[in-house]
Amino acid sequence: MKLPTYLILTTLMVHSQALTGKQDADLDPVSKPCEDKTKVSKQLIDDLFNRKIRDFPKYDNSQALRAYLVCVDTTGGYYKKDGTLNLETWKKTLKDGNISNEKVDELVKKCVVQRDTQEETSFQAYRCLYNNGV
Repeated sequence: MKLPTYLILTTLMVHSQALTGKQDADLDPVSKPCEDKTKVSKQLIDDLFNRKIRDFPKYDNSQALRAYLVCVDTTGGYYKKDGTLNLETWKKTLKDGNISNEKVDELVKKCVVQRDTQEETSFQAYRCLYNNGV
């Protein structure tokens, strides 16, 4: 798997197991700059990666989390230059996570929906994917 795809896969929480030291280090080129830029807490990111968050709605008002997700999505090519969703990248990433083509199509149609802002688009996409076990 290509490094950028791996980084975004991890960021998308496709891997539900705890990150190893190597995975954490590999994530740094994308995650660390976005963490620094958005001031999202390291604990929140760790909890997301390790699927420890049971009450995703309590983060509805977290502007730092929304900004972090947009930062990672923009870096990973999940948005086109014009700011619209790059659905092919979302689909490829989910397929790389060993999800069937049918399930990927279902998840993208259900979860990856253009909203009024990138912050809302990314947040709702991750929330939906998370709530659907991805």
